[in-house]
Amino acid sequence: AAWLPLAGGIKVRGFLAIAPTGEEMADPEPWMRLLQSHENTRTRGAFLAGEADPSLSIPGLTRLVDVLNAFDIPTQLEILPGVGRLYTPAFDDAILRALDFLLT
Repeated sequence: AAWLPLAGGIKVRGFLAIAPTGEEMADPEPWMRLLQSHENTRTRGAFLAGEADPSLSIPGLTRLVDVLNAFDIPTQLEILPGVGRLYTPAFDDAILRALDFLLT
């Protein structure tokens, strides 16, 4: 959800990644290489994740959000307390907050 627009693959106003996982979420280094050639097109980003998601690296995701913000890509992260990997109603309000941020 985040890589493709930042790589210039699609033009979007923003991206919303829900329960993002994978090695690229734990290591901001590949993102830094990508962002060095990124032309900022006012892209914004939001990540939503469950605190109890066993496949999530919260420190890695936090570092990634910090890197995106440092490259002038306004990005927010919301960690949902007590929520795991599966979608629950706890995501509903968080998605609305994220959409509000992306459309600001």
